[in-house]
Amino acid sequence: MRHYSTLSFRLPVLMTVLLALLCLSCNRSEKQWHIGVSQCSEDIWRNKQNRELTIGGYANNNVYLG
Repeated sequence: MRHYSTLSFRLPVLMTVLLALLCLSCNRSEKQWHIGVSQCSEDIWRNKQNRELTIGGYANNNVYLG
């Protein structure tokens, strides 16, 4: 009859639980931002604002301009 030590039984179980917790904790989704601008006229200031918003959208992957 073989006797297993408590440590040799608990260690694989503990490692499995820690690995499962590590895998589950890494599942974080990044928030997405939707920016909408209502403009009723065409002028230089509004065109400049649209260009700056578009450039800012390129720098941040989680920004959607609509």
